[in-house]
Amino acid sequence: MQFYDMQLENFVLSYSFLGDVFALSLPKRRSLLMLD
Repeated sequence: MQFYDMQLENFVLSYSFLGDVFALSLPKRRSLLMLD
């Protein structure tokens, strides 16, 4: 059960990290589109 909790925590952490990267990349893409 402890192993399962670790797997779930790693999944949540990686998912939130991807979400942060995606959120950070959105303004950059918008600014690039605005420049074009």
